[in-house]
Amino acid sequence: VGWAQGGPVQGAVRAFFSPRATGHVQGPWSCRYSFTTVSNNGVRLWIDNVEVIHHWSAHGAAKDTSAPVNLTAGQKYDVKMEFYENSGVATARLLWTPPGQAQAAIPQTQLYSPAVSAPLLEPV
Repeated sequence: VGWAQGGPVQGAVRAFFSPRATGHVQGPWSCRYSFTTVSNNGVRLWIDNVEVIHHWSAHGAAKDTSAPVNLTAGQKYDVKMEFYENSGVATARLLWTPPGQAQAAIPQTQLYSPAVSAPLLEPV
């Protein structure tokens, strides 16, 4: 998500906000996936309640990649990403890299909201 010079919701100040996204991720194959965040300020990522990325400080554009995480095909895992914007252009993105695949945004069909069993219609 890129907020440019705005905030996460209409009327939010353009700096000094901190959104949290929660839901579930489901891998299509049983294997090890690496998760990557792209952010320009603080970011933390948890997969199944284990913190896999912690870059909770003001910083310029940065990519942070987790150690590989085992996912079992068809099983949903809790995912939580927190971000804070200090100033400037706000960006927070979540990518993954399945083995043998290129790094990419997680497909919407593999992301689920906490209260819904069907895939999300909007990206997290």
